[in-house]
Amino acid sequence: MNCHMPRGTIAAALTLALALPAFAADRADYVTLRTAELLNLQCAALKYVEHSFLHDAVIATLDQTRESLDLVTGAMSREAYDAWKLGADEEASASAAEAGCTDAAQSYLLTGRAIANADIFRAMLLGFHFGSLPADDRNHVALPADQAQAAERYDVFLQQVYGESYPGFAEAQRQRAVASLPASALPAPEPEPEPGIGKLPSFGAILSIDDADRILLAQSQAARVLRQVEFEVMAESNGWFVRPRQAGDGATMPSLERADGAAAGILVPVWFGPSAYRTQSGEEFRVALAQLPDGTIRAMTYGEAAGSLTAGATVRLYLPAAAPPDGMSGLSLFEDPGFREAGTVFAGVPSGGPCLGGPCYDFPPDATPALWNLGRDGYAELFIAPGAGAEPNPVEPGTARAGRLPAAALIRIRS
Repeated sequence: MNCHMPRGTIAAALTLALALPAFAADRADYVTLRTAELLNLQCAALKYVEHSFLHDAVIATLDQTRESLDLVTGAMSREAYDAWKLGADEEASASAAEAGCTDAAQSYLLTGRAIANADIFRAMLLGFHFGSLPADDRNHVALPADQAQAAERYDVFLQQVYGESYPGFAEAQRQRAVASLPASALPAPEPEPEPGIGKLPSFGAILSIDDADRILLAQSQAARVLRQVEFEVMAESNGWFVRPRQAGDGATMPSLERADGAAAGILVPVWFGPSAYRTQSGEEFRVALAQLPDGTIRAMTYGEAAGSLTAGATVRLYLPAAAPPDGMSGLSLFEDPGFREAGTVFAGVPSGGPCLGGPCYDFPPDATPALWNLGRDGYAELFIAPGAGAEPNPVEPGTARAGRLPAAALIRIRS
């Protein structure tokens, strides 16, 4: 279907999206957004980052319905609520099936795009805000140049989509971004003159626990959207589309599809990442792990610092020797000093296949079933170092280390 949105239509969708209540929603709101989500799973008309935030909006809208609130307060039984939700979900499924990937889907997808991009743009603004604060400010969060450039390119996409509606869209999200932050996270006002007789001085906003929670939430939202936007921009720049792929358990993951049509319909699911990876020598880049159609696991790197990974880089997967003993979780085993002892090591070799702008590394075919055998509670370790023959630092209990891979994420692809 044609996913280029007429400017007048997107303006109408934006108006509808902004009109949806912030703290109350009804069944129709939920059904509309759930229909949009189901249609995009069929039609792939939206970017993956849009789909991801549309899914969040579906959940948030459901939580804001009177029925969900009644369930929390006990005014509605679990049985009655489940029946109500089942009916709403069936209505959305029927609407998606009826519309299909035709012009009849446009109104749903436009509404979903408008709502998703409102949250995406607001979070990008927050990321630039925290990055622009002085380095010694307690709320400063460094904004990598790669992510800033990707966000700017995504902004160009939004300007093209919204056209004449863009200034109003951008200002509305700027106001939402400001409103989401406590005064203590905003630039300090100009100092007031000395107070007169009988007047107390103003000390400005005090950082309360609630303030700290709001700031941490805003920083988390900004980090997530910047990470996803950068991934999508890098994928598109290297000849990929990023599609949503739904597993049997309902979870959705990004999947890569070649944009040149050479492998139409063949999706490469990304089961880990995109995530930042910092080497022991301090280089930080992004990495995503994908499973190729033949089952091979490929580690795909990108970001400026990925250039430090030459052909002689060390890339390994460490798997524990056995399942954790009784009383120990998979996470506890991962943090145990003996995690690598007598375990299995798989070496990654440079790949000549399509990547994300940085070097790629493929692991031996038997690495995939070995990861499956760890079970849903198991973890492996990804180790990357620029130099040949590098060794990871010893595992120290209570110390976080890069490259923790949940086997459950790979197992989900099989469901």
